[in-house]
Amino acid sequence: MKFSLWMGDQESHAALDFFEKKFAGTLPEKQAFRDDGEPRLDKNFNVLEDRKGLYLLERFGDKAVVKVHGSLTNGYQWWHPYTSGQVTSYEAIRDALAIAAGEQGINEIYMDFATGGGGVRGLDTASEAISRANAIKPVYAHTDSHAFSAGYWLASSARRVTSSRMAEVGSIGTLMVLENYTDAAAKAGIKYHVFRAGEFKAIGLPFEELTEEHSAYLQDNLEKTNKFFLEHVSRHRNLMLSDKQQWGEGKTFYADEALKVGLIDRVTTMADLLGSSASATNPIDNRRFEMLDAEKLAQIAAGADPKEVLTAEELTVYLASLEGAGEPEANGEGAGEPEAGAPEAGAPAPAASADLAAALKENGRLEVKLEAAQADNEALKQALEARDAQMSGLMAVAQAAVANLQMALNLPKEAKATPAEVVAQFTELQGQMATRFPRGQKTTTPTADSTRAPAGTSFRSA
Repeated sequence: MKFSLWMGDQESHAALDFFEKKFAGTLPEKQAFRDDGEPRLDKNFNVLEDRKGLYLLERFGDKAVVKVHGSLTNGYQWWHPYTSGQVTSYEAIRDALAIAAGEQGINEIYMDFATGGGGVRGLDTASEAISRANAIKPVYAHTDSHAFSAGYWLASSARRVTSSRMAEVGSIGTLMVLENYTDAAAKAGIKYHVFRAGEFKAIGLPFEELTEEHSAYLQDNLEKTNKFFLEHVSRHRNLMLSDKQQWGEGKTFYADEALKVGLIDRVTTMADLLGSSASATNPIDNRRFEMLDAEKLAQIAAGADPKEVLTAEELTVYLASLEGAGEPEANGEGAGEPEAGAPEAGAPAPAASADLAAALKENGRLEVKLEAAQADNEALKQALEARDAQMSGLMAVAQAAVANLQMALNLPKEAKATPAEVVAQFTELQGQMATRFPRGQKTTTPTADSTRAPAGTSFRSA
């Protein structure tokens, strides 16, 4: 875990760290199709499609849902929409709330939480954005999964907090984990020298041990940060700080218990909250069309029946994305009789041609995305192979070191298979060596045994 204040669990931090490393240094041009035309308006929220928070939004009638999923971080990155809800930025959340609050057809805003928490930076501004939106339209928070730590900070900022029966909320606390490499470096014969001007400048580096003063300073800073958290929840949920042992201290609660301690207002589900809007014929998010498989779209463009190529969900998205699509009436008055001025049989239907052109254009966009993804996949594959080769070499060196220690200790040879097992084995053997041969002990090897009688040099013959 990197040196940072974190309001979340280890899993959420590990997920963020994974995706940041995965996309570090990668340009967006290599990952996604860039349209040189003018940005288009989103039909559900009447804003340009390049808005950072738009991908977090779904519309159900007069209700907007803002998805707060995955690890939470401060700044938006171009790759966040491609992580399938694994990473969400406070910047995108603020923008999504502004979009929903500004859309005239939206009367209520629901925030859907499924997050283990996130970073501290930017958290307060995101909660202020909730308050601003709530002054315009009611903002409600709900989770059918979990709303932990920084996620609950945001949820508590809403007008009402609800949860399904087996969902969890809470984990009110702040975390900091510092890595330390000093022992490993010493074993490898590496020594670091840290120079600083200012007693507390950049403390917590992994290359040096923490002093008692530095540890106390970091803990004090952590307590101050956590105090902000406790006061925020206390103020927004009308809870007594003196009762924090009941609702705070990092505890997590299922819905019934959360209701008792005051962290939620009601036990329900998102489907119940959205009501008939969730099942009505609502505008489909046309951006989902871009997620359809390029090969399937190519088959449809070549004449295949979409019903045979696509799944039910994909078919719904595909049909909704085709503007003005529809088969000619087969029944009713005048069926079978061409209308005056109608195109002759065999002439291309303008609507169908427009739909086909739109599908082909989208197919081209997806092919570009697919090629970029394949190139990226190949690069990642090569990097993985190089890492595996490097790991194999390091494993051979480590196993040889273990074998030498086993020989020195007169132990049977035992080879471990995984790097973690080899490291643990090496550490254990080093401990045995240190116990058997303490540092500074001198061992004298005798050159002659004075206790033995000298061998005779006379011989007797019969």
